[in-house]
Amino acid sequence: MKPDSYTVLKPFRTNLKDMPKVGGLKEKDGWVNMQVQFLIDQKTANSDKLLVGWTVLPPGAQHDRHRHFNCDEFWIVVKGHGVMYTDDGERPSVEGDVVFTPRGHWHGFRNTSSEDVVLVWGWSGAGSLEAEIAVHMRTDLAGGVDRDAAKAAIAGVGPAIELADVDFAPDDVEAILSGNIYQRHVILSACDPSRAGCVLDGLTARISRDGAEVARTSDPQAATGELVDIVRHVAGVLRAFGHTLRAGAVIITGSITPPMWIESDREIRFTLEPIGSIDVRFTGRIT
Repeated sequence: MKPDSYTVLKPFRTNLKDMPKVGGLKEKDGWVNMQVQFLIDQKTANSDKLLVGWTVLPPGAQHDRHRHFNCDEFWIVVKGHGVMYTDDGERPSVEGDVVFTPRGHWHGFRNTSSEDVVLVWGWSGAGSLEAEIAVHMRTDLAGGVDRDAAKAAIAGVGPAIELADVDFAPDDVEAILSGNIYQRHVILSACDPSRAGCVLDGLTARISRDGAEVARTSDPQAATGELVDIVRHVAGVLRAFGHTLRAGAVIITGSITPPMWIESDREIRFTLEPIGSIDVRFTGRIT
């Protein structure tokens, strides 16, 4: 069974004239007199891996030299000419240029001409946000126990948000594990003790972006599997390495809705009804 409101990816079409200009771009964050439109992103097309935009730089406008450690970027100079920033300094850039900048490299653009410059650009592979259920342990739990014993050790559950960043190719298992499996941060809300034993009846998970709902499910185990079995698995893995799942530990159990691509100046709310919610806002430049 799938969550009842998994947003399925579908072909998407729009027109430039129908897309709003991005507000709130600040010169101190490197957006100098730029006019930016997001054409394809998670909000418009439910794209969680690719963002495509359209930028107009009037004479003198620029996107300051910067770099991203969490995504690759490309741009195409559709109209005009100016100067592009690189690792080595500045280079002329003219109409028709197609530029690819892998993560970690310096880039940017300045319009040095007397006419507008138009860029089509895109990001791929930025960090993601995952809405999860956190299981809070009341007592120690040894590996190999049955489901009833695992339930008895659970103090309750609550909402959690995990921030992840796939910042290198997933082809080196040791590097992935030593990098904490791409995890960057976890945000926890309060534990609901009335859910002791991992009682999930009546829970509904909702995700909203800037006040608009983008995902909902009333089956929070559909994408992850049974949470009690995840707890038992964690206890079993710890036992295999000579450790014990301890009282007070918190287990985040996997994304219960599709992961969301992190975008600057967006507010995300994860509500796990009727327990509570977590609000997150990302500000400034994504670097």
